[in-house]
Amino acid sequence: MRRTIYAMLLACISFMSACELHTSNNGDFDGYWQFCQIDTLSTGRSGDVRESRVFWSVQAKLLEINNLTYPDRSVLFHFSRDSQTVQLKDPVANLGGRSDSIISSPSTLAQYGVMATFNADHKVEALLHIDQLDGDDMILSNGQYRLHFRRY
Repeated sequence: MRRTIYAMLLACISFMSACELHTSNNGDFDGYWQFCQIDTLSTGRSGDVRESRVFWSVQAKLLEINNLTYPDRSVLFHFSRDSQTVQLKDPVANLGGRSDSIISSPSTLAQYGVMATFNADHKVEALLHIDQLDGDDMILSNGQYRLHFRRY
């Protein structure tokens, strides 16, 4: 009996030492955000987009954008962030069980509220400025549009 307890204890210690604890320094950016409003900066017009059912989910270094109207389609990004900007890169279309594919056209991302461009390496990316970020609200802009989110 004593050998069994020691073996189980040793197995638990080995298992726990093999795991790493990954933390995020994203602060208020981490979480689940509902895309609520888009402002066109050149005209000053705004549109309520809550009915579009687009949500951003942020954790660690991944951002997933879901359009719940089409639940079998989402976009995954890697991102980097500092206090003033968020850079979205390496977008991949998650097609719900079918083969995922790298997104190679910036216009594909417009339905998710992301106005992307090609970088110097001809890869799709988007740079967003953080206008406001707190526990309840997030406002991002890119020079053409301002995107408003609420924590969900």
